[in-house]
Amino acid sequence: MTNRAPGLIVSNVNYVKKVVFPLEVLPCIALGTSLFHACVSLLILLLAHLILNGTLHWTFIFFPFVLLPLIAVCLGLAWFLASLGTFVRDVGQVVTVVTQILMFMSPIF
Repeated sequence: MTNRAPGLIVSNVNYVKKVVFPLEVLPCIALGTSLFHACVSLLILLLAHLILNGTLHWTFIFFPFVLLPLIAVCLGLAWFLASLGTFVRDVGQVVTVVTQILMFMSPIF
């Protein structure tokens, strides 16, 4: 989502030219699509875990408490990057490189 955020306003010129279109909705839509894909992937992971192990761990009930602050931070970052990407067009390329660097520095790699 952060890679798409700098170009959200620039890529949706038809909506921006409308007189009463709220621009702050565009990052919310991008967050919603990313959240939907994450929930579908999580559902597949939980089903695989349930099939392989037979039960789910009880700490799964805390997942929404972890997800809510993450959603708030991602939405704030998307609003900031979308507004910055409107004025400084090179932000999109910088964000792409920074997210790749952060991915390679993470323990998931």
